[in-house]
This record gives sequence, C-alpha cells and structure tokens, in this order.
Amino acid sequence: MNSEHDNTPRTEAEWRAQAAQILKAELSRHGVKYAELRERLAALGIEESYGGLATKINRGKFSFTFFIQCMTTLAKTEIKLDK
Repeated sequence: MNSEHDNTPRTEAEWRAQAAQILKAELSRHGVKYAELRERLAALGIEESYGGLATKINRGKFSFTFFIQCMTTLAKTEIKLDK
C-alpha cells in the first residue's frame, strides 16, 4: 500500500483494503467481535445478518454511513487514518 505522503493513485481494491483494515483494527482495540457488533448495531435499529456483516467488513465494501454506525457502537468520535 502507498505511504501516507505518496500521491501515487490507488486502486479501488487498495482503498477497500484500507477501509476494512481500519474498521477491523477499531473493533479489535475494543474487543468487539462480529457477533457483538451485530448486536450493537441491532440496538441502533440496524439489522445485519452475521454472514452479511462479516462479508461486508472483510471485503471492505461498505458505505461511510455503515462505518459511522460501527464507530457509534464503539463510542468512537475520532479516527486516525494511518498510512
């Protein structure tokens, strides 16, 4: 993956991989596994199947809205975008 200050264009797959990595890292930091994330999202009124949730996150194919919803379940208000 490109460095933080590298302006080389990235592929869509590279952007997705970074998104998935950031979300997985935050879940791990908070000790939240997919089953618990599913329950926390359900408490917000967001219904996701376990399989759909895992696939969405592992592929990095999710909307920014979904990302914010996940961060809300973790009570995260700031995210640092690493290289």
